[in-house]
Amino acid sequence: MNVNISASADFLNVSWDQVKNLGQNTGYTSNGTLGYEFHILTEKKDDVLFSGLRVSFDSTDYMRPNPGLADKEQAALSAYITQLYGKAAFEGDEAVLNQQFKQLFKSSIPKDKVLKIWKTKKSNIALLYQKREFDDIFQYWVHAEPIG
Repeated sequence: MNVNISASADFLNVSWDQVKNLGQNTGYTSNGTLGYEFHILTEKKDDVLFSGLRVSFDSTDYMRPNPGLADKEQAALSAYITQLYGKAAFEGDEAVLNQQFKQLFKSSIPKDKVLKIWKTKKSNIALLYQKREFDDIFQYWVHAEPIG
């Protein structure tokens, strides 16, 4: 059986005006062909609707230190979003990225570092690095919000 995931909704499988199942984690499997899986979680906090996309690797022991894991997360997430939505509108200059994030997104995530921002007709999407204060298994994630 073949399953294709496309960016036909506003962000991955999320249509911002028809959001259902808030707080329900949805996983996308690659049937072992890529060695990783994506997980998307759509939530609403402080009246801000957003989705977060994370990646987990099939053969990784998340209970042990894994120094190369963060680089693999960044590469997989960046490649996936770029494949679906094209080249990032903003990347590189940290000051510009922070300024653009504040202008485009309603969420305030001061402990994260913005690496790339994509703009679509209905969504603003950012690749973020999550600064870890405790042992969290994910360091990189994609944050998306509806425009407007």
